[in-house]
Amino acid sequence: MDTIAVDRHADGVAGLRRCGAALAGGDGLLLFPEGTRSRDGRIQPFKVGIAVLAMEHGVPIVPARIEAASELLPKGSRFVRSGVVSVTFGRPIYPPQHSDQIDQAAARQGLTLRVQSAVEQLESQRRHVA
Repeated sequence: MDTIAVDRHADGVAGLRRCGAALAGGDGLLLFPEGTRSRDGRIQPFKVGIAVLAMEHGVPIVPARIEAASELLPKGSRFVRSGVVSVTFGRPIYPPQHSDQIDQAAARQGLTLRVQSAVEQLESQRRHVA
């Protein structure tokens, strides 16, 4: 797989820079904004890195909910189990326009919370459909 490793135990900046270079080169990215896999499949708090990338490169974030991933690749496992996952996509979320007038840290945090909320809504929509 064409992956970019991000060391979540370090500062993560080097991994974010590699992700930024991929975006600058026209590539898309699939990011797991929680920074780790969940043991039980429940959403954990999102890290701000996804917002940093979106704002610095002016790219939208497409929220996605991946159902059954925690059962097929449990935390601590090195091998994927066979099975079926379901992926649900939400509407793109655009980062705020760059401006010297806005508090960048607050804007990044706000964008991170919007994306997490959108993913949580995808999860609740899936429960209502099932």
